[in-house]
Amino acid sequence: MRFSGRGSLRVQPPYHARTDLFGPRGETLARSVVIGDEMQIPPGLPHGVLPPVSLMWSTMGVLRPAPGAELELTRLSGDTLVIGYGLGEEHWRYRLVDGRVRHAEWNGPRASRRTVEMRGTADFRLPREAVYRDWAAFRELKLTLEEAHESNPFPPDTWDIYR
Repeated sequence: MRFSGRGSLRVQPPYHARTDLFGPRGETLARSVVIGDEMQIPPGLPHGVLPPVSLMWSTMGVLRPAPGAELELTRLSGDTLVIGYGLGEEHWRYRLVDGRVRHAEWNGPRASRRTVEMRGTADFRLPREAVYRDWAAFRELKLTLEEAHESNPFPPDTWDIYR
């Protein structure tokens, strides 16, 4: 299956994000709210359509390791820094180029692998494009930033997933 459409992302400190994705006729395809390290999705949305929380933050260029993950790797080569975290059978790798997150990868049990590639730079130093892949499920979600605006804080009901 292949879908395309538009969407919106609202972000507010400290670590609040709401994603709404719409199909070609304006219908809601997916919605999520992330507050800190917790993601809320409405019932019926198949698991894995959206990136897990630590990778969701990466789509915005934010390195936020999973809670409890421990630093297990740092490697600097020229302008590229690789940082790795581990928690049990799960491992995360982040590649930063010139101090900006450009690649994030999660590897877990049963050869599961998910990645996010960030390309280009948009307003507010956000990535122009983020491509999320769930390799085991053969699933890809490509997010392209067309415009970004600074705004006042959002009303509290913005973070209600059922709104």
